[in-house]
Amino acid sequence: FDVDYAEKFGNTYRDGYYDVTPHNLTVTGVIGSGKSLSVSGKTDIYVRRAPEVTGHSEKTVVYDDGTVDAFVTITKDDGTSTTFKASDVFGKRFAFNFANTTAKEKVVSNVNHTASGSVGTAVTTKHSKGDWVVTEYRYPYNHKLSNSVSSDDVNSDYGYSNFEFVYNGNGLSNVKIPMPTVEMSNKSLNITENGLSNGYFNYDANVVVNGYAEGTEGSYSKDLRITHILKIVNNEPEEPHFGKPRNFIVTASFDPTSKVTRRAFVFNWEEGVTYAICDYETMLPTRSDFYYKEDTYKDYNSVSYVKSGSGWSPMPAKAVTEADMIAWYDSNGTLLPSITYGECMYYGWKNIVNGKYALYIDGYSYTINGYEITVTAPNGETVTFDSHYEVK
Repeated sequence: FDVDYAEKFGNTYRDGYYDVTPHNLTVTGVIGSGKSLSVSGKTDIYVRRAPEVTGHSEKTVVYDDGTVDAFVTITKDDGTSTTFKASDVFGKRFAFNFANTTAKEKVVSNVNHTASGSVGTAVTTKHSKGDWVVTEYRYPYNHKLSNSVSSDDVNSDYGYSNFEFVYNGNGLSNVKIPMPTVEMSNKSLNITENGLSNGYFNYDANVVVNGYAEGTEGSYSKDLRITHILKIVNNEPEEPHFGKPRNFIVTASFDPTSKVTRRAFVFNWEEGVTYAICDYETMLPTRSDFYYKEDTYKDYNSVSYVKSGSGWSPMPAKAVTEADMIAWYDSNGTLLPSITYGECMYYGWKNIVNGKYALYIDGYSYTINGYEITVTAPNGETVTFDSHYEVK
C-alpha cells in the first residue's frame, strides 16, 4: 500500500485581526494492481497579525509651574491607542525659565532716562533621547534706561526658552508638535522722583504663555517687574536762587531803540524767571547776559522792553502772534512795544519761518536735572544753568 499526497496554498486574505491562508491537501493511496483511493480536505490557516497604526494626534501642554510637555497619541486598527510623552523619556518637563536681571542702584548725573528695548538672536540647543528630539530656543531680551550720558545707562537683561518637539517612533517620522505662543505684554516704564536725589524706575514685563496655536493648550504667566534706584548728587545752587527749572523758551524780539531783531532767552523757575536778550546771531547766552525777576507768573515766553527814564530796559513778557502783528504783554496783560508785519518788512525782521515773520526760534532742546537745566542750541553747542542770581 503506497501513499502519496499533494497540498496547495491559496492567496492570503484578511479576516478581522487575522491573516487567513487557504490550504488544500489531497492524499492518494495505491493498493495492489493499480487500484487507488484518494481523499481531499480544505483547511484555512489563521494567523493573528500585529495591529497596524491607523492615525496619530499630538499636542503640547503648558503647565502653571512654567513648564511644557509634548504628547503623541497613536491609534491602531484593533481599536487601541497609546500615548507617548516626552517627559517619560527625558525624566522631566521642559521649563520656559523666564529670568530677569537683579535690581540695581546707581549714581547718575541726571534722571532724564527713557526706555528702549532690543531682542537678540536666539541660541539653539538640541536635546535628543529615544524617539524624541527637542530643540530649545533661548531668546535674549534687553531693556535699557538711558539719558544723554552713556555711563548712566542701566540695562535689564532677561530671557526665556521655547521648545519644538519632534517624534520619530512607532513607524512615524518627523512628527512636529506645535510650539506654544509666548507674548510679552503690559510693558511700561514708570519714573518717579523721591525728594531731590532719587529716581525710581519700575519696568513691568508680564510674560504670558498661551496655547493659542492649534494643538497646544494651557497657560502660564510670569511677572518680570523690576525696580532700579537711580541717585543723583544734590545740585542745589547757592542762595539766592529761584528753585528748580520749569521750562526754557527762545524767541525773537524787537528792540525799540535800535529797531533791530534780537534773540530772547527765557528760563522759568519755580519762584522766578531769568532772561537774556542778545544779538540775533547769538546761539546761547552767558551768565553775564542774564537779568532776573522774582515772580510766580508762569506764562513768560519772551523778552520785551519797558520805558526806563530816557531809554528802554528789557523785561520778561508773554509774546503772541496776532493777525497783524507780533505783540508782547506784561504779566498784567498790558501791551508792550510790538511790531506790525509792515514794520517787520520795513525794519528787516530776521526770524522768518516758511516764508512768514515768526516769533519762536526752532531747533533748541533742553534737559532738566534737579536744579539745573542744560540747553542744546541748533548748532550743537550746550550750556548748563541753575537759578542762582547775583543781587545787583
